[in-house]
Amino acid sequence: MRKLPAFVKLDFVTAKPYLKPVALLVYAAVAGFLTVQSGNLLSGIGVGLMVGTLSLSYPFAVGEKSNMDALYIALAVSRRTVVTGRYIFVLLVDLCAVVFSCLFSLAASFILPGMGVSLDTGGAFAGLAVLAALFVLIQTMQLPIFFKFGYTKAKIASVMPFVFIMAVTAAGLASSPGGLAERMSAALAWAADTPAAYVLACLAFLAFVFASYRLSLAFYKRRDF
Repeated sequence: MRKLPAFVKLDFVTAKPYLKPVALLVYAAVAGFLTVQSGNLLSGIGVGLMVGTLSLSYPFAVGEKSNMDALYIALAVSRRTVVTGRYIFVLLVDLCAVVFSCLFSLAASFILPGMGVSLDTGGAFAGLAVLAALFVLIQTMQLPIFFKFGYTKAKIASVMPFVFIMAVTAAGLASSPGGLAERMSAALAWAADTPAAYVLACLAFLAFVFASYRLSLAFYKRRDF
């Protein structure tokens, strides 16, 4: 376990070249544009979480290019440490993305009204929680794919969780135009008045993440390097 913090730090070092200040400024500009156009703070937060999701693949890409998986074995880093460290890395990146997005949105809430832009902050906390949970679930679907196939083979297959969610959403909208959003709003309103719903949702979320972790570990243990 003493090697775990060092491994997580290594993942941040390998991802750093992909997160250059210029790229982050571009993402911030996109987030600002979407916030202004939509008048909703969650638009900017969504961009931050998207950046976190994209960062997931960077350590896999660098690791495959540099054959770092074989290096981990030579350094006696267990495969459990690799998988656990990678999940912690993704969690920390998500936390950084959420904090950055919230700070940016908070700044926007003071600046944009002076520009004549009306911002919708109603239900921002609940919306943030749902949006963050959605992105984390997507990431936990992607991670086992990367651990099973490696970056090169998995980079296309890893898009499938996005496709699946978009397809389900499109099917819901097609079958009941306007009704899907109303049902989601009603479900959130019901959950807000039902404390047990929070507990069940958190337990289901944690169970999904744990199942993803166990699957990733099983896949990674079977790979030869």
